[in-house]
Amino acid sequence: VLVALDGVRIGGAPTALDGLLARYQVGQTVEVHAFRRDELMQFKVVLQGDRAAGITLEVSEPAKKARAPLRPSAP
Repeated sequence: VLVALDGVRIGGAPTALDGLLARYQVGQTVEVHAFRRDELMQFKVVLQGDRAAGITLEVSEPAKKARAPLRPSAP
């Protein structure tokens, strides 16, 4: 797939796209061109910010290991 963002070709590495997108602000409109099955496609895209909610992880004390139940034949 061949893709361009505002007339600049984007290489295959995801970091190439990240680098180009870093030049823009949230809310800006960019033009995307892409070839798919020999058809040139063109899109105007409004950039949005991350939608991931803030997440906090905490480490708690490990639970005590539960003792396995005894078999009926065990003393």
